[in-house]
Amino acid sequence: MEAMRTLIQRIAPTDVRVLVTGPSGTGKEVVSRALHELSRRSEQAFVSVHCGAIPADLLESELFGYVKGAFTGADKDRPGLLKLADGGTLFLDEIGEMPLPMQVKLLRVLQEGTFFPVGGREQQKIDLRLISATNANLPQLVQKGLFREDLYYRIKGITLETVALSSRSQDIPLLLQFFLEQLSQQQGQRLKLDSTALSWFLQRDWPGNIRELKNTLESVAAVAQGGVISMADISLLHPEAVTSDATQVVTQTDVQLLDQAVQQLEIRMIKQALEQCNGNKSQAARQLGLSRQGLLKKIDRYQLAD
Repeated sequence: MEAMRTLIQRIAPTDVRVLVTGPSGTGKEVVSRALHELSRRSEQAFVSVHCGAIPADLLESELFGYVKGAFTGADKDRPGLLKLADGGTLFLDEIGEMPLPMQVKLLRVLQEGTFFPVGGREQQKIDLRLISATNANLPQLVQKGLFREDLYYRIKGITLETVALSSRSQDIPLLLQFFLEQLSQQQGQRLKLDSTALSWFLQRDWPGNIRELKNTLESVAAVAQGGVISMADISLLHPEAVTSDATQVVTQTDVQLLDQAVQQLEIRMIKQALEQCNGNKSQAARQLGLSRQGLLKKIDRYQLAD
């Protein structure tokens, strides 16, 4: 993931098209938003479109917009998502689910940088960066005739792959720490996992990846009392956890080592961000996904001030 972060930082300032692949719940949109936030287009819109969530007969009008009278109910002109993304970034999530007729029209937009609103005769120009994402195997869809080969090569300028959480289980403690800090800010109290609850989280498979991990932590935090999440809280929502083998207690030494590992990683990442941003704390905070005040607190905590 550090290699992924480095690559994102290098390609973000360019306008190269990016295809983000990987299983559902592994952070493809997070990667895409990071590319936008670190780009020269960061002050403009980031428009996200889930190609499988919009019915095929509505996708064209949603993307291209329409003019008054284009169809029944079109009582006024309406700009589409392409126009809203003009100057910024268009994120096409699950592009593998885009119907073939729309693929043809999208290809023309990418080739010419222009489009016609539905029912319109006036060509409109756009300047945007395209980032696409999919959990499907696009080359296989191309072979089956379900995805256009020419469009595939248009969108895959650089491919970034997010991997399943099971392939990087060592990241689970860091992710838990990150999500606990977010939840602590939301709830106004310091949240933590006791040793048994931590062990339960560390030993699960998480087939739903980061999304499942985050949602599970949020749900058990909602029922926890006193700021400490225990197995008793987890068992309220996951009764099977009581009889699970994955409840081996983590020792206090293990917890301390985990805290030290998290601190060392944070210090390294903060130093790297500050160096890359020439000491600009606001820019470094944005790069790290923190508020400026949050970064200043960590700098003070780790005594990193000049």
